Amino acid sequence: EAAELYRLDILDRGGATVRSFAGLTAPEATYTAAQQAADFGVAQTTLQVRVRQVSALYGNGIALTAAVHDMRRTL
Repeated sequence: EAAELYRLDILDRGGATVRSFAGLTAPEATYTAAQQAADFGVAQTTLQVRVRQVSALYGNGIALTAAVHDMRRTL
């Protein structure tokens, strides 16, 4: 790959995407309390996320889904 690119999706409890961060150059993003409140009504203490590397040749790679706890840390 000429460049490393990632996509990070924030998921609701049912597994649906509520917010996506595309074109990331590292597998991380900042998801602010204001964004969480807009998406969920209140800031969250635990989030379900899905991250995948994106290939210029093949598109989205295989996704890793995980729960992120302690939202004071950066995703």
